[in-house]
Amino acid sequence: MKINSDHAARENLRALIADIRRKTFRAPFPPASKPLPGVDDDRLMCAVQSLTYDFRSKTGHLRLEDGHCTDATGCIRFFEQIDPAVETVVTWSGTRRDTSYQRSERGDWTAQAAGRPE
Repeated sequence: MKINSDHAARENLRALIADIRRKTFRAPFPPASKPLPGVDDDRLMCAVQSLTYDFRSKTGHLRLEDGHCTDATGCIRFFEQIDPAVETVVTWSGTRRDTSYQRSERGDWTAQAAGRPE
């Protein structure tokens, strides 16, 4: 059954990425020397540049435009749609690590801002 669960999670990820790709850029493409603008996503309430998910470590990474942050609940729910067993989500604002969300053994989520002791 694990294979079917992993397959379903991968299909959810493909569908979510396709949904983000369908959205239009909120600004024209800048010159090639500058990073591309993010795509506004209503679920995350921010401009997304990219996202990745590692099924082995159960960790998601969400890269946002510099200076942007995401809605914590929306971010966690977004990655739970990819894999309901997600354990960690890390957000990045530009090139800086912003916030990490960690699921406890009880299923509660805690947030840890970058630069603060764990």
